[in-house]
Amino acid sequence: MISIITPVLNEEGYVKPFLFHLNDLEEEGDLELILVDGGSTDSTIDEIQEFANFKHRLELLDARKGRGNQMNKGAEKARGDILLFLHVDSLINRGSLKIIEKELEDEAIIGGGFKQRFNDPDLFFKLVSFLGNFRTRSTGIFYGDYGFFIKKEIFEKIGGYDDIPFLEDVEICRKAKRFGKLYYSASII
Repeated sequence: MISIITPVLNEEGYVKPFLFHLNDLEEEGDLELILVDGGSTDSTIDEIQEFANFKHRLELLDARKGRGNQMNKGAEKARGDILLFLHVDSLINRGSLKIIEKELEDEAIIGGGFKQRFNDPDLFFKLVSFLGNFRTRSTGIFYGDYGFFIKKEIFEKIGGYDDIPFLEDVEICRKAKRFGKLYYSASII
């Protein structure tokens, strides 16, 4: 099973489209979604609680603010043997979960991420995606909006995310690479 873990904080306007999108992934196999709120003061929690028709297991947790802390709390509750850390403003393509499962059958691969693309047609965003994807392909270091996935046993061995204010995603990749290879998928997130 893949556990999708998503930190949220004042995500009004993003969380409903995210839930609708993931709800359409039923052919993807066995998955659960764990949303971890860091103290939202808008209608994020209401929007999640109103989404009663989610086809997969959905759990909403509270945690102290901070992405690393929130994602660690979600990982503690995860039932899956694969963790996919996905931001609420990032959508995955159909077939992405099957790609993750297939790649992690290789014992040398312990995790990875996807090629990133903004939906905005602006040239600036295209350039940001191009440069970010080039950097990621070259270094094997994924930012959070690349859909970082990892075997749960490796996540636990490295002690999860560091509780730092930013770049927790870069740090976990550095730590994870000590245990195996991170896979870079050309499939777009």
